[in-house]
Formats: sequence, structure tokens, C-alpha cells
Amino acid sequence: MAGRGHHAYISGQVLREYLSVATRPLERNGLGRADAMTNVRAFRARTRLLDESLKVADQLFALLDAIDCAGRQVHDANIVSTMLAHGITTLVTLKRPISRASMST
Repeated sequence: MAGRGHHAYISGQVLREYLSVATRPLERNGLGRADAMTNVRAFRARTRLLDESLKVADQLFALLDAIDCAGRQVHDANIVSTMLAHGITTLVTLKRPISRASMST
């Protein structure tokens, strides 16, 4: 991607969510802390970390005022808010699609 003038970005939230799952014990489908940290360092080497600023928080609050979103969906709304605050227009994910195509204000 980067070779063609594109950059991959990541938010701290995505890294934290990954670590919360990946650092589970092996018997609970985790990778273990050492492997999880190796992966996070690899993600960081290949991406640009977006700041989680006051602008992101304000964008999240505006988004939550504008759409019907609650519970776990707030995590997805925060990722969208981070994107909007930084002018990012494309989301690449292996996760289930974010169900609210209208997550913009």
C-alpha cells in the first residue's frame, strides 16, 4: 500500500482490543503475551498510529447524539470517530462489517 502513495493507519483502540483478546491464556484461545506483543510491534511498524485527541472524543459524542448506538457498538463508533477526526475515508477490516453505514456527521 505505502509504495503507491497510500498509508495504513491504526488507532490505539484497535491495538488495545487486539491485546485484550490475544493475551488471553492459550487454553482460552489466546496467543500468550509474548506473541501478542510481537504482533502489536509488527502492526506498529507497518502502520501510522492515529492520535486519540479531544477532537476524536468530540466527534464520538456528536456521532452518538446523531445515531442510535449503544453497548459494544460504541467501540465501533469510536473507530469511525477516529477516522472522521483524521480525515480517513476507508476502513479495512476482517471483522464483521460495521452495520451503520451512516456513521458520519
